Amino acid sequence: MLTWHNVPLIASIFVAAFGLTSAQAGEFDGAWANDKDSCEKMFTQTNGSIVLTKNADFYGSGFIIDGATIRGKSATCKIKSTTKNQNKVRISATCATDVMLSDTKFDLTIGADGELIRSFPGMPEMTLAYHRCTPPR
Repeated sequence: MLTWHNVPLIASIFVAAFGLTSAQAGEFDGAWANDKDSCEKMFTQTNGSIVLTKNADFYGSGFIIDGATIRGKSATCKIKSTTKNQNKVRISATCATDVMLSDTKFDLTIGADGELIRSFPGMPEMTLAYHRCTPPR
């Protein structure tokens, strides 16, 4: 089973193709880490794109949202659909690792302090907060 810890990357991506405006897409696009002090160790920029560093997983959980794609250290997810309910977005995505393909659903909520809260329906123990990282140089 593909878990969020194994796919530290599911966090949103909202484009018009998924029923959300491009303004909302910008709200989530970028690099996110569960420890804001680890951002510089987790992300770098290569050929104009933000990427995870080779040892990013040593410093915590993080992912990059770019349109309808969520990239983490061990998996990449493609958003199939989104449903917005007030400040929460339910996401249905297909995630791929080197060895498997899996469908998953999760919720994203922007907290009052700008944190991105990721949760899985029915699994409150899997809730985790992420902080936006400043784009690396």
